[in-house]
Amino acid sequence: MDLIGHKQQLELLRKARSMARLAHAYVFTGPDGVGKKLAALLFAKETFCTSAGPRPCDECPQCKKVESMNHPDLIIISAEKKDITIDQTRQMQSSVQKFAMEGPCKIVIIDEAERMNSASANSLLKTLEEPPKDTYLFLITSRPHMLPPTIISRCQRISFSPLPTNELVTYLVSRDIDNKTAAILAGVSGGSIGMALSFPADVIGDVVSAVEGVWGGAQDSDILEVAQRWSAFDTNSVLAILLGIYRDIALLKNANILPLFSSMSKAIENESEKLSPSVIQENIAIIKSAQADADTTYNKQLLFEELLFKLAGSHAG
Repeated sequence: MDLIGHKQQLELLRKARSMARLAHAYVFTGPDGVGKKLAALLFAKETFCTSAGPRPCDECPQCKKVESMNHPDLIIISAEKKDITIDQTRQMQSSVQKFAMEGPCKIVIIDEAERMNSASANSLLKTLEEPPKDTYLFLITSRPHMLPPTIISRCQRISFSPLPTNELVTYLVSRDIDNKTAAILAGVSGGSIGMALSFPADVIGDVVSAVEGVWGGAQDSDILEVAQRWSAFDTNSVLAILLGIYRDIALLKNANILPLFSSMSKAIENESEKLSPSVIQENIAIIKSAQADADTTYNKQLLFEELLFKLAGSHAG
């Protein structure tokens, strides 16, 4: 388990554990892909590790069971299809009523906790109100506003921030990604390791090529074809790349900062000269609006059609 950053958050938990002051429930908040779930798993591994030396040792049977997600005292709950159901919550509640089998406690990790349906959340509330002995719950969410206030109020909140760009670039380069690509991935991922590693190179190339086509006066049929093609990609990835390109235009226009997307630096330079600062900001706002709508929009192709036609209109003439 290779967790990058978040030393302060882990030290807070380690100190509480060493003083026997761990809260029965924590909610880890922060953007997707920054390492919230990984931090919870690493803390579980440290807690269960039997090494007399530094923990986790990654060698003892307990560490290996956590690594394989097969430890009997580690319960991980994630959504089945759409929701986290009441049956999953009840199964967890039944399990934590029993003594730990191998470790000093039981640890429950609820990933994407905001996906609990109302029945499941109400059931979990009973556990939070009367926490079982030697059981610690970690709720992982990038959308804490979607959790009931009654649950949030019974958890200790720990916030996770995006990774600094320079640290993320260094990490990506260590994964055999070239410096230019690493810089782009770090920029468009917003400091999220998970997002940076999930960007397929062909998606980046497709978005760059399509944007240059839109700027060059693409026909309506071309835009419709792009929207159809993009609807098969990960929506958030496409929108993050688009936002990165338009931020490049803004930074070049306002601060003379060279583009991260160096392969299209000439096109970005042309657009930064042609567009006014207000139009550039309007385009950025349009993309951010699409990002806000992405999770609730069923028709991704229509979302991209509307977005692309709006952007194309601002570049016309």
